[in-house]
Amino acid sequence: MLLNNSNYTTYPGSYCLSNCIFNYLRLVVPNIKELDILMYCDLNIVFKSMNITRSRIFMAFEQGIAHFLEENQIVLSGINENDNKEHWVRNKINCNSFIIGHIGTKFLEYNNLFVNNQNVNTKHYINLIGWDEIKGLYVSDGYIPTYPIRTYDGWLKLDYDDPLNHFIEVICEETSIIGNNINDVEKYKIKLADTVRFFLKGGNEGENFYGFSAYEELHKYFEYLRNSGEYIEQKKYYNLVFDIASEGIITSKRLLKQLTSEVFGETYTREFEKLVKKFELFKLLILKCSIDPTKDNLEDIENSLIEIMSFEVKLYKNILMAL
Repeated sequence: MLLNNSNYTTYPGSYCLSNCIFNYLRLVVPNIKELDILMYCDLNIVFKSMNITRSRIFMAFEQGIAHFLEENQIVLSGINENDNKEHWVRNKINCNSFIIGHIGTKFLEYNNLFVNNQNVNTKHYINLIGWDEIKGLYVSDGYIPTYPIRTYDGWLKLDYDDPLNHFIEVICEETSIIGNNINDVEKYKIKLADTVRFFLKGGNEGENFYGFSAYEELHKYFEYLRNSGEYIEQKKYYNLVFDIASEGIITSKRLLKQLTSEVFGETYTREFEKLVKKFELFKLLILKCSIDPTKDNLEDIENSLIEIMSFEVKLYKNILMAL
């Protein structure tokens, strides 16, 4: 079991799936960074406006992670339909295999962020590195999306057959070229430039709005709620907060902080930390509005977002000038 491997460490990360893969791949390629796994991801946010009660703001990570895995001959393999899930997981763990659980957050009782989540179908990636007949599974979670990021190492009991819970093996092929595709500062520089330019440009494709335009649409969303007086159930506010915390918005800022650190050292570190704190305040204002959706509280959300927009545009323009 990897639980007994002193070289395995739960390093904190920026996104749950990439962090799981990163903590395993460190055993194979010690100098890899989680940033390397996310280099193919679009780090710009998307606002999806389906209708006023079902709008979302998010980032799409999985496709970029899949690109990294494919390019480096790394395979994610699931369980055969007829296999016993519990036996499969235990056998793989006994063989020191790299096993990831994609688990319903209702089972993750080790943090209140998951316990209090109002969306019952939400899932989270964690590494499974040990098991015990009585204690259950020993899990390694390097990305609990709180502020600051928290980690968890400990025992957890799961319902293996719950339809929310799935299990994946990370297989690093002998032909993997992963060592050739990491720690490339020039790639980091190009990625940084492309990302901030795309953000500043904004725009949309149908109902999907990108970068700065995503912020503008989100501002219109709250402006509409304030002016129309339309009631939005509390769960919708909670879901938006979860999107900001867990679906990539704050993650994107942390990743851009890492990119700028690779290119410029610590020059912009404090500015990105300020930006993350502004988003944390934005989340709290949305939570406040979920309890008391008055016009004043909705206006506070709008003003907070305007401040974020102004701060982020200025920061990105400064970065582009320095590149």
